[in-house]
Amino acid sequence: MRRIVFVLPLLLAACGGSPKRTDDRPQPDPQTQDPVWREDQKPAEPKQPTKPADPKPAEPKVEKQPTKPAEPKPAEPKVEKQPTKPAEPKPADPKVEKQPTKPAEPKPAEPKVEKQPDHPVGPVANKELLADEFIADVKARLSGLEDTKSFKRARQEFKHFQDKLARVAEEKKQPKPNPKNLEKAWAETIKAWYEARYSLLLFLHLHTPDKEFVTVFIHERAEVLALSDAQLRSAACRASQAAAEVSSEMSRELGRFQSDYLKNDLTCHNVFQDKQWQKTWEDEKKKWADAAEGRFDSREMQRFKD
Repeated sequence: MRRIVFVLPLLLAACGGSPKRTDDRPQPDPQTQDPVWREDQKPAEPKQPTKPADPKPAEPKVEKQPTKPAEPKPAEPKVEKQPTKPAEPKPADPKVEKQPTKPAEPKPAEPKVEKQPDHPVGPVANKELLADEFIADVKARLSGLEDTKSFKRARQEFKHFQDKLARVAEEKKQPKPNPKNLEKAWAETIKAWYEARYSLLLFLHLHTPDKEFVTVFIHERAEVLALSDAQLRSAACRASQAAAEVSSEMSRELGRFQSDYLKNDLTCHNVFQDKQWQKTWEDEKKKWADAAEGRFDSREMQRFKD
């Protein structure tokens, strides 16, 4: 029965009409349903038939176009090989006759130069040898002179002079130097200076056999070569040169005292000129002055003679 109710509207729709519906709810079937209608119950909605899915339209089949065959390349025109033109022979170079070689002129013979010997010969070589002997002999004498009595005395007096000069320096360093103490220190230094000078002159007098010989600086070869052959050979000149050489340091320092202090230091200069202070070194100065002129006390000479 229910199938009839569902099919009827479809038939009516196909005929162009539509059934009049008074109630959307289905009427109860007296044979299958309860006779009493319940308002709170809703009939089951009829199951709609499943509409089949529309088939997808088939894609139009595209026919494969046949491949166009490649057009053949036109054949290149054949180029005929041109025959090679034979090379023209080069004209032969004109024959040049060889000029006869002029014989080279002989070079003038160079004057024959005799080879000089490595070492000087003749008088020059003799002078060089003499100079070497002179210097060697002087140096060999130095140690012997240092052991003499007169040299030890001269060195002792020179050391005493240096001590007095150092005492002056100490007086100058005082915060408030005492002028009288400084003057006294200078006076004692000047006295020691004269004593050292005298002792040096005594040493040189005893060990300088040739008083006329003027000594040279042996470390300057030109000065040594300036000596005559006789002087280079002379034992007296060699001994005199050795005495000057061994005492050269003392001579130099004693000479500096006169130029650096007696002339340039005001206090020292004033003490040296003061007649009262001159009495301090009066005897030493006279003794030195006599020695400078070659006058020595015979007793002292005998005392320090070796």
